[in-house]
Amino acid sequence: MITNNAINSMVIIGNGLTAWTVALAIAHRFKDNLKVTIVELNNDSYELPWLLPQGVAFHSLLGIDERDLMRATDATFSLGTQYQGGSKLEHNFFMPYGSHGSSIDFVDFHHYYLKNQMQENTNSDQCHEKYQDYSFSAKAALKGKFIHPQNRSQSLLSTLNYSINVDPTKYKQFIIERAREGGVTSQIGIPNKVNVCNESADILSITMNNDTVVEGDFFIDCSGHEAFLIEKAMNIGYQDWSQWLPYDKGVISKSEKDNSSPFTQIIANEETFLRKTSTRTASFSEITFDSKNTRFEDVTLNNFDLKESHSFDIKAGQRVTHWHKNCISFGKAVVDFPSLGISEIQVVQESVMRFLELFPTKCNSELLAKEYNRLTELRMKNLRDFQIELSILSHCPKPGPEILDLDDYPPSVQGDFELFKYYGKFPYKEEVIFKHSDLVCLFMGFNYIPKNYDCLLDKYNFSELKKQYELMKESIEYTVEQLPSHDEYLKDGLDG
Repeated sequence: MITNNAINSMVIIGNGLTAWTVALAIAHRFKDNLKVTIVELNNDSYELPWLLPQGVAFHSLLGIDERDLMRATDATFSLGTQYQGGSKLEHNFFMPYGSHGSSIDFVDFHHYYLKNQMQENTNSDQCHEKYQDYSFSAKAALKGKFIHPQNRSQSLLSTLNYSINVDPTKYKQFIIERAREGGVTSQIGIPNKVNVCNESADILSITMNNDTVVEGDFFIDCSGHEAFLIEKAMNIGYQDWSQWLPYDKGVISKSEKDNSSPFTQIIANEETFLRKTSTRTASFSEITFDSKNTRFEDVTLNNFDLKESHSFDIKAGQRVTHWHKNCISFGKAVVDFPSLGISEIQVVQESVMRFLELFPTKCNSELLAKEYNRLTELRMKNLRDFQIELSILSHCPKPGPEILDLDDYPPSVQGDFELFKYYGKFPYKEEVIFKHSDLVCLFMGFNYIPKNYDCLLDKYNFSELKKQYELMKESIEYTVEQLPSHDEYLKDGLDG
């Protein structure tokens, strides 16, 4: 017999961008068939959204018009990230959202590049500069050019991928307005007690300090580090990653616009990571550091106007379980990390879409929760590994294959370094945010060069391959010059 076990009401606890993003996604999915209520805490945090191309897809799935969003948030386009790192900032390379070169049947492009470098006996310290010559996105970004990708076969414009940089305050307000338009309601108060069923251990309701009782079929914890539901009520523990990612403090600052380049910058030195983005009207900086070894005053003195800054704590790690009983958590309540390669809101967007795919019922959701936890915990560990590898590479003066001591790092990180060191490949992993091509760009950009290229490449006529790729480089240079500037494209598209 089929029974109606549909969830009718959801309660979200939290007041930041995370809570409203989750509310908007759920409300859009169910329209008027599900009541969504936010209990707004008085612990709102300021965060600097950094959206990958998946964020563009997220907005599209929610029916958000990109031009409306960009106008409302003073947004600019981004084609990737420029990295500078090392003890003397000697590494400078670009990680595009688009591709490098093109694959040769079963052989990835970078193996051609490696073989070509070996044949020409080129100084490997400069290889990252030439490697980005084969990326249309990288060359366009560094020339200050932009155009939307175009779905035309064999066109360089089809290789572009992009994201957007938004004003944090205006972006949050935009999401809140859309959520309210979608039927999300909210009430401000201080939760006093979480009422849990003695038999099922499910949450029944939340009692507020004014004795108001907020009931729901399902509860979502977006309360940040407070973890009011998932930790305090459900007693779910936390996996600590700080031994590999010791950065525990961050500061975000807003200043006058200094440029509108279509990319994000990450600058790493021995003590800190500095991330910089720009909108149409302002520039934003976020610096993360280890407060046990670096003083707040030292990292902020030359980087910020402290009148326009917001500080925050980082607790690198993730919950042992993300979804327990009728409670799921998003954002810092469940996972936290320094934003070295991705920001919190990007993870939230991806996680809530997975939650909607595995949406619970009033009962018997254990298998759904199990699968959600399996996939999400694995994805977060892969993200952790990327952050660790970026930290290792950027903070080692000469991170060559023979120098790094990786004994104290997770086996998965050791495996990435070892397989790339000898074969120029990475292990296959389920649930990755950053593709193999991103890792190749990262490792080679920091001069971690493999000892060998793929021997399958020797079955091809290398002289012919070289001619083809030289023509590709010339085509990239020519096509980039024809593109409009980023500023022109923004003005024509948003103001025209």
